[in-house]
Amino acid sequence: MEALRSFLESEGHEVIIFAPYYPGHRDAAAVVHRFPSVTFPAKMRFPLPLPVAPGMCRRIAALGIDLFHTHHPFAMGAAALRIARRLRRPLVTTIHTQYEQYLHYIPLPGALLRPTVRWSVARYCNTCQAVTTPAAGMAEVIRDYGVRAEVTVVPNGIDLRRYRGAAGDGVRRSLRLDERHAIGLFTGRIAPEKNLPALLKAARLVADRHQEFRLVVLGDGPDLPALRRQAEAMGLAEVALFPGAVPHEEVAPFCAAADLFVTASTTEVNPTSVIEAMATGTPVVAYDTFGAREIVRSGTDGILTEHTPEALASAICQLVASREALSRLSEAATRGAERFSLETTGSQMVAVYEQAIKRMQRAR
Repeated sequence: MEALRSFLESEGHEVIIFAPYYPGHRDAAAVVHRFPSVTFPAKMRFPLPLPVAPGMCRRIAALGIDLFHTHHPFAMGAAALRIARRLRRPLVTTIHTQYEQYLHYIPLPGALLRPTVRWSVARYCNTCQAVTTPAAGMAEVIRDYGVRAEVTVVPNGIDLRRYRGAAGDGVRRSLRLDERHAIGLFTGRIAPEKNLPALLKAARLVADRHQEFRLVVLGDGPDLPALRRQAEAMGLAEVALFPGAVPHEEVAPFCAAADLFVTASTTEVNPTSVIEAMATGTPVVAYDTFGAREIVRSGTDGILTEHTPEALASAICQLVASREALSRLSEAATRGAERFSLETTGSQMVAVYEQAIKRMQRAR
């Protein structure tokens, strides 16, 4: 979302962001308006907004907003729908998430929640003037939910300039690794939906064959303590490294330091982390899912595998054993990331906005 904001402002548009309050976080930009939030127990560690501030609609109306764009249909998304209707402004939504894969965060039976989530997403999308999603596979998912509105695929975009020429030497030194080590990198939230225990199992198999292999897990989340304990129990104390979370601008050097990006997640829709890695020339080894398949061209700029730690480990070993193959895939990865430039994806989103405004005008 930050990348899209940057692009829109570079094109002369004014962007105002409404988001929940994060304890301890300070916004650098005055365009961000924070709403009160409540943070649930450690399992979630994610503030949920309370978009019920008195006079909210009146204050938003005074801003002269031409179009609303939401990034999920709940809480803030639901508030945006009410306000957009009241102000007679077009509403665009982007569905980023396979919500059914995240029901473990809610202490209710999934069998009860699943139809409710499907109905809620479909109902929300069908009231919008435009619906987008970052992947064609996700478009099929929400059509199965019952979304009748036209769904436009607009992939996640990144500012390629941040990743081109990124240097990873400093990261290797900070991790006490040198050019002899082969680094597999994961970046993201350390949570159940990322399937990180499978990644540790794959790392164990790789390390048994290649003592120079290191797995770097970059990020934070509710499962980090347990994952560290699991790594130690598997004898991976020297193999699996956990630097913790870093500011987003420091992710590019980690990507550049890695020899390959690795993930066993099956829930991703259009993972920006994969695109970021490719932009630095880092090939990707991932489970074969629609989210990965729409970014990675297996055998060209990465390898997609069956959904087992053994298959993932085999692909990692294949690349660790061949610097020539790594170099070939690295060059292709850099070229492949061009498809996700902010200029390309941002322009696609602007076209969606323009169409939504026209639809709203015709409906008046």
